[in-house]
Amino acid sequence: MRTTWTLLFLVITTWVYSQSKNEEFFLSFDSIQTTTELASIKGKIRFEVEYRESLNLGIEHINWLAYKGRKTNGIRLITLSFEGRIFYKEFFRKKPKKETFGFDYEKLYSHEDIEVLNRLNDYALKKLGDKIDFEDIEKVRERSTFGYVCYVSASMPTDGEQMLEFVSKKDTVELTKWLKSINPVKQTYSYLGFKLLESKGDIRLTSDIEDLLTNIENNETPIYTCRGCTTWEYSQIKNILTKENVEKFIERNKRLR
Repeated sequence: MRTTWTLLFLVITTWVYSQSKNEEFFLSFDSIQTTTELASIKGKIRFEVEYRESLNLGIEHINWLAYKGRKTNGIRLITLSFEGRIFYKEFFRKKPKKETFGFDYEKLYSHEDIEVLNRLNDYALKKLGDKIDFEDIEKVRERSTFGYVCYVSASMPTDGEQMLEFVSKKDTVELTKWLKSINPVKQTYSYLGFKLLESKGDIRLTSDIEDLLTNIENNETPIYTCRGCTTWEYSQIKNILTKENVEKFIERNKRLR
């Protein structure tokens, strides 16, 4: 252990934020196995938690900012961990889109702990019906948020608007991926998407999908929610997907789409 930390210290103390050094820097963190170890790194390089959220299967997602001294060049780190042990790391940064306004997220490096990941994937297949999809993990600066009507515009958060796009295209493939996601917010939006499509007569739900929807509407997992401009809190999924709330959502969106 002492040898590992000595090597890591040598890499960190000589690292500067330049493309030529990035690969060496990223590789040096493959030996870090827990979120506690990552948070305890001090000196010229350190990591600060930007936000954390709980996902399905007992998985914790943390977004970290990488600092050199008091400065950061925008490089961020995602970790997925189970009982504190990290099984997925991804360094990324925000990058302006070339042809349109807005930003993309550029993956710089990723690493998986295959032993832990394989065990969790076996569990995910039994519990969710699919393996863990790392694309379900948010890279924006805010945690995953559910809301029917939020902000001054009374719109849904980003994932909600994406769900409505899936509905307009009758894209049940993407909705099904979300329904089996480790991200409970995406699951909740997917539930609404399927209910909206069913209410419009666009699809007939299969028994497998109906079973997954029933599991979600009885789910006691708390997720981060918004209402209007001022209310931001955690609520259990079963209290969000009440019959009254779902019917109001369907009526509002059947008229608009």
